[in-house]
Amino acid sequence: MTPRRSLLPLLLAAFLALSAGAQAYPPRADLDEILDAIATARSEILIATTSLQIKPVAEALHQAYTRGVHVVIVALPVGYVDPDSYLGSLALLGLDTYITEVNLRGHNLVIDGRVAYVGPAWALLPSLANRPTYRYDDPAEVRRRARAIRSLTRNAATTRLTPEGAVALLGER
Repeated sequence: MTPRRSLLPLLLAAFLALSAGAQAYPPRADLDEILDAIATARSEILIATTSLQIKPVAEALHQAYTRGVHVVIVALPVGYVDPDSYLGSLALLGLDTYITEVNLRGHNLVIDGRVAYVGPAWALLPSLANRPTYRYDDPAEVRRRARAIRSLTRNAATTRLTPEGAVALLGER
């Protein structure tokens, strides 16, 4: 019995030391922070989402595109025909848009390879955004998410959507 008692304080101390610096989740992000990040984008914005229902985000993406930022959007077909979504409009405006049949896991936004936002706050109406959105600053995590979005554009189940294709697709609404 004596050896077990002596291990308990040691195990407790080790647990507290390990958990003290551990962060369960990355910091949460709000819509204003995300809009600021889009507004300051310089070279590239990568998006994988099911829909884009937040008008200020759609407007910020279009403004970034007109400033010369390369904006890539990968979404499910429903995201383009959803009457609450701005994805079809962005495709008509000439942004680099793709339709995919790949099961998208969450809503991912990567800006200039420096920050990633994961979660619905920037993409879905508040009534549908029932989970938090997190900001990732870790370079390895941001690169991983950017690679995942870029690989979707090369996937056999993904098709590039031209403005003409968007007109035909939006006619299905």
